[in-house]
Amino acid sequence: MTFEIAKQAVDQLYYNIMKIKKDFNIDHLSHNGYSIFFFGGEPLLCYDSIIKPTIEYCKEKYPEIFFNYNVTTNGTLLTEDKIEFFTNNNVVL
Repeated sequence: MTFEIAKQAVDQLYYNIMKIKKDFNIDHLSHNGYSIFFFGGEPLLCYDSIIKPTIEYCKEKYPEIFFNYNVTTNGTLLTEDKIEFFTNNNVVL
């Protein structure tokens, strides 16, 4: 997956959230947030090119939406910087 495709997926998720909100006349968004999962192979190989930019894109473009992020990893590529970023951005490993 490229970052462009990841952005398109996030934009589609946002569109779907807003459509459901409008179609069902819901005044509030989910209290639990909406989850985005990074999995397949070793996602941390794409930390700099996909994971981090996608999370930053979500925060910048859709600050009113609470996103949860999940990364399925074997943990071998974790660093203190990545752990700090994940801790500060609702990422569950």
